[in-house]
Amino acid sequence: MRSRRWWAKLGVVAVVLSGSVYVLLTRPAIRKTGMDRKRIEQIAFSVIRRFMRPVGKQPTTEFAAGRGVTAVDVSYDCAQLAAAIGDNIIGAWDPATRTVRPIAQRQDGEILLFNFDSGGIVGRLEGHRGNATCVSFAPGSSVLASGGADRVIKLWDTKKHILLNTLSGHTDTVNAVAFSTNGAFIATGSDDCSIRIWETRTGRLLHTLRSHTGSVRSIVFSQNGDLLISGSADNTVKVWDAGSEKLYRTMQAHDGEVNSVAISRDGSLLITSGEDATIKLWDTETWKVKQILNGHRSGVRSVAISPDEKRIASGGEDGQVLLWDTSTGTRLQVQMSHLGGVTAVAFSPDGNRLASAGDSDDKTIRLWLVK
Repeated sequence: MRSRRWWAKLGVVAVVLSGSVYVLLTRPAIRKTGMDRKRIEQIAFSVIRRFMRPVGKQPTTEFAAGRGVTAVDVSYDCAQLAAAIGDNIIGAWDPATRTVRPIAQRQDGEILLFNFDSGGIVGRLEGHRGNATCVSFAPGSSVLASGGADRVIKLWDTKKHILLNTLSGHTDTVNAVAFSTNGAFIATGSDDCSIRIWETRTGRLLHTLRSHTGSVRSIVFSQNGDLLISGSADNTVKVWDAGSEKLYRTMQAHDGEVNSVAISRDGSLLITSGEDATIKLWDTETWKVKQILNGHRSGVRSVAISPDEKRIASGGEDGQVLLWDTSTGTRLQVQMSHLGGVTAVAFSPDGNRLASAGDSDDKTIRLWLVK
């Protein structure tokens, strides 16, 4: 029996018998969670992950980040992988709110640059105060955009490892950043519930989009650059005119917060994922759900579609990285996993490899051969 861990303070006991992990919640633990099913599941998964070992397919490369990773992206030439690294938060259980309350912060976040083939660190981009939360490479360029808890967006030259510009305007954490296909514009989403569109070259703010009533978690431009699609903690997905502030459509997308949105290159398919543990495929002509993919046991943090549009990848709080057939919605029988929750997935531009990022329980980035 192993119980001398943080969960012991909650009255949670983990027992390992014959290779299986059993999580037992005592009456005090149930009272502290308020019988909240989601909170109980989060505790159980967190405890189980402490005893887990990766199963199934082994990664071709593993990057040691040292801390939790919040986002990843791969450069257009498959030379570099950029990872947003979160800061180490020391927390204490607050019985009044039944949440973990941050009480200390050890260091600021940073952006790590890895050699995509060897896994070695080739650069550190330091400048964000607090968590670095999101990263995105400009198409066909070495320019990288990053966002953070310091409410700003930073543009970097990843070849020279220098800061090019800092974009200010959001009033809360920046959760999402995306370039238009031609790289001329940047869209950003924030906990302040707004989306902002900037000119990449000058850093000038062009538009501020307001309609969401919750944090904006994910954004993506359509391939032709005409549309911008956003997913939010208000459970909705919104479709905008990227050239103005016009809102085209709002969809009640998930029975829970929307964590991630992605779109196919031909613009015909929208993929969304949420805290309801589902992935939804939408027809962009009708904006109706075509299929619902079930396979994760808890919230799906990230989705991505392969460059050839044949596969969808998803990463979940349950530690699983799943692959799906785009045309049929069938789950491909490939087992990939982390020792903690998966915060992000990203295909390499050539479609041969998939990068997945682990949270503070895992602290790794893994590359999987998926061609």
